[in-house]
Order: sequence, then C-alpha cells, then structure tokens
Amino acid sequence: MRSDQPDDHALWELPRFVDEVEQVRGALRLDSNSFILLGQSWGGLLAMEYALHHGEHLKGLVISNMMSSAPLYNAYARNVLMPRMDQDVLAGIQRFEAEGATEDPRYMGLLTEHHYVLHLCRLPVHVWPDPVSRSLAHTNLAVYVHVPTLVIAATHDTMYPNTGVGWPRRSRAAASTFTARTEASSRSSTTPATTSQACSTSSRRSERP
Repeated sequence: MRSDQPDDHALWELPRFVDEVEQVRGALRLDSNSFILLGQSWGGLLAMEYALHHGEHLKGLVISNMMSSAPLYNAYARNVLMPRMDQDVLAGIQRFEAEGATEDPRYMGLLTEHHYVLHLCRLPVHVWPDPVSRSLAHTNLAVYVHVPTLVIAATHDTMYPNTGVGWPRRSRAAASTFTARTEASSRSSTTPATTSQACSTSSRRSERP
C-alpha cells in the first residue's frame, strides 16, 4: 500500500512537519528523560528545526547524513562528488537537465548507475531492498520548488557573498535558479547556478528562505 501524494503545498511546510513530530511525542508521552530524536537525510533538517522549537523535550538528538547548510552541501557536491564522476556521464546528466528532459528514462538510468549506487544505496541495483526501489519510484514531485528563484548576496554583506551559489536547478520545472552578486565596483552580474541535480540536494519547498 502506498501513501497518497497531495498537491496542497500547505501540507508540506516545515512548521507542519515540526508540529507532527511534536504531536507524536506527546501521544507517546516522551520527555527529556526518554526522547532521543534521530533525523536522517532531509529528516535531519526536520530534527534540527524541531530541536530549535521544542528542545526542552529532548534527551538527545542524532543527525544522520545531513548538514545544516544547503550551500555547503551543494559546494561539496560541486567540488568533491562531481569531479569524481565520469565527466562524459556528468555532461550527459547536465544536458538532460538543461533540456528539461529529466522524464527521459535514460536520465534516471545515468543517475542510478553512476551516482545512486555510490551514494544512495551502495549495492548493485538488482539487489536493492524493495523499500528503496519503491520510494524512488513514488517520489512526490509536487512538493519541490517550481519557480525561478533569485538569491542575492553582496560583497560587503554580513555573510559570505557566495552563500547563494550552488542552489540546484529545479530541473523538472525547467526553470533556472540565479544568483546575483554585487561587486565592489557596484556592478551587478547575474549568473545561472551550475550545480547538477545529480549531486545536489533536492530542496523541498519548506527549505526555501
């Protein structure tokens, strides 16, 4: 039996997920003497957010396979993971994304053979556990950002100017993500993000700043 895939974005906001965790905690009568929360992958972001709002109920927090900075996550993908890939394969993946052709079975085939088996589930595809295969086949695309997004940072800002660089292109939306950087000379330039979806986080709508 599969879960449904509601397309109401109000159901996919991070505060709602935090509240659901809190409801489960309350129903189970867990408290700071008994409640250790584990968050894995995107769940790690949820666990961090829960700890910020309801930390008084936690005995401990475990974050697995996630970091608190999407830009740094993407920088690792761009600077470490992507150079390790077969560059012809990477070029093919990026070409599918640039053309908005991520529905093409060949696209997922490249990702699976050259990325997922190395980083998602380190087993040959034919022996992947059934829940892994089913979850990938049942991805709810409605919850991803489907709009062009402008991220602005400045040379003399209070944060690293490249903060916005590396936000992944929402390839299935055929929309570009741009980063505007204001240079010291007061000239502005807008450049497209170049991080491939193959090696980047697929940020949910709730992760948008």
